[in-house]
Amino acid sequence: MTRSQALTVGILAGFVMLACVAAVLVLALPADVLFPPTPTPIPPTPTITPTPTLPSFLPTPPPDTATPPPTPTSTRVPTPTSVPTRTPTPTVVFTLPAVRPAATATPTSAELPRLPTASPTATAVSGPTATPVPRQLDVKFEADPPTITRGECTDLVWQVSGAASVQLEGRAVPASGTEEVCPRYSTSYRLTIQLPDMARYEFREVTVTVEE
Repeated sequence: MTRSQALTVGILAGFVMLACVAAVLVLALPADVLFPPTPTPIPPTPTITPTPTLPSFLPTPPPDTATPPPTPTSTRVPTPTSVPTRTPTPTVVFTLPAVRPAATATPTSAELPRLPTASPTATAVSGPTATPVPRQLDVKFEADPPTITRGECTDLVWQVSGAASVQLEGRAVPASGTEEVCPRYSTSYRLTIQLPDMARYEFREVTVTVEE
């Protein structure tokens, strides 16, 4: 290879290297830098054209003129007419003589006739008075069964007749009924009975025994 050929080959190799470097730089740079966007022209601002004002052909109302007050005219004032004074007519008074009533004789108590004064006295007859019959009080209150094991339950059974009201442990209950209780310990339960006279009370108690 001659010296001129070697120089040509070296120049070609340099161009190839420059082309490669340029290609790498082009690929590395963003597209906006290489190909900038074309600026969009801004349209000019429209000019506002004033709208012509048409003259008004309507008639203008005349200014208010004050109406002069009416001129008073001469009127005739009526002349008062004199009225003749009337003379009162004289009143004639007639006087009559007073007439006295004739004296009337008043009868005395001795001359008056006597009326019978005896009158029978009405006697009220009363019928037989009803005697209230007292109501008989009958109370039945028990536990079924009276002895239980802890954890079990029993029934309180009551039946009352002839009472005004019945209460179980302070609560109003019907005259007859049943209630289940499950005490953990031996407990006494009270039944309160109000008698018909509403003033006396009767008490009944039953004890439920709880065994271990």
